[in-house]
Amino acid sequence: MTLEEQIEDLKNQIEATSSKNSELIKELRIAKNKNKEFSLEDFNKLTEKVEQLESENSKLNGTIKQKDIEVQKLSTSFQEANGKLDQLSYDDAITKVVDGLKLAGNKQAIAKKLLKAEATFKDGALSFGDKSVDDFVKDWTSPTGEGYMFLEGTQHSGGGASGGGNPPPNDQPKTRTEAYAEMFK
Repeated sequence: MTLEEQIEDLKNQIEATSSKNSELIKELRIAKNKNKEFSLEDFNKLTEKVEQLESENSKLNGTIKQKDIEVQKLSTSFQEANGKLDQLSYDDAITKVVDGLKLAGNKQAIAKKLLKAEATFKDGALSFGDKSVDDFVKDWTSPTGEGYMFLEGTQHSGGGASGGGNPPPNDQPKTRTEAYAEMFK
């Protein structure tokens, strides 16, 4: 073979290789496109799944909104109940302070009102300004304190002789016979 024949043979081989290369490239593209293509059936299945998920999502969003409303109602109820509990605890604390004092029976309601005006109730504890309950009660019931006049057995007449000649009445009701007998003694 001559050099020209060899060159011609190499050109033919290059051309054949180039042609085969083009064929293979086309086949590769076709194969890639097949992997990218979906069948209409697959598309419909996916569309149905998307619609189903959107429907479920919509239902869940509605449920979430309902639950949010319920949580708000419960939170409001809790706050109201907590406020009532605080008020009852406050009233109970004041009542315990008043019950601990020896107040005349008819003065307890007035003393409660006065103590409530000066008391604060925070975090379940009763206080009177910067004083503890014990310190405040000592000051309040001292002879110079506001609450002294409510104490049972203290004299509030301003001095002088105490008491009269009549003994204190017996708290027991008398029968008619006892009353007559006492009148004619």
